[in-house]
Amino acid sequence: MIPERLSVMHSWCIQADWNAPTIVGGEGAWFWDADGHRYLDMSSLAECMSLGHQHPALVRAIREQAEKLCDSVCIIAKGSKVLDGRLAEIKREHGGRTVTIAVDGGVDALHAILEDGSLVAKADRYPQYAEVELVAGASPQTLLEAIVRQRLQVRRFEAGEASLHKIFVDLVGKDAATPRAEEDRHHA
Repeated sequence: MIPERLSVMHSWCIQADWNAPTIVGGEGAWFWDADGHRYLDMSSLAECMSLGHQHPALVRAIREQAEKLCDSVCIIAKGSKVLDGRLAEIKREHGGRTVTIAVDGGVDALHAILEDGSLVAKADRYPQYAEVELVAGASPQTLLEAIVRQRLQVRRFEAGEASLHKIFVDLVGKDAATPRAEEDRHHA
C-alpha cells in the first residue's frame, strides 16, 4: 500500500513533515485507516463535503460523470491499485455482453429470468433494476423475448458495456465495494 504522504498533495502542510495514517474507507461522518482505526471526521468542510463520506447520491453522480469524462481510470480498493488503463479497453475486457433491465415490480419480478443459466451468466440485483451479464452466445434480443413472454412491463432495457461500478464490484467483490456501515455501527 502506498503511504498517503507519497500519493496525496496537502496544500496546507509541509509535505516532508506529513505523517498521517493512510485512509482506506469511510461512511457518513466516519472514516478508517489501513489498521482498522476509526475516526470521527471533524474537518468541518476543510476537505470533505457536508454530505459525509460515501453519500450514495454523490458517489453515483461522480461515477456517472467519470464514465462520461474520463479517457483513463485507475481503480483502487483498500488502498491498493486493482486496475488502470484506458476506459474503453477496460469496459471492452470486462463484459461487453451487459444488459440493464428494469420492469414493473422491481428486480423481484425478474427472478426466474435472472436464474436462467441458458441466458444469464451473472446478475447484479438492485431494488429497481438488474445489471445482467449474458452467457456466451446469448443475445440481448433473446433476453428481451424471455421478459416479454413473462408479460412483464419493461421500463428500461439497455444493452451495452459494463458500468464502472459493476467492473469494480466484479474485481474487488461485493463486500469490499460496500461501506462497512453495519460493522462500524457496532464499534461506534
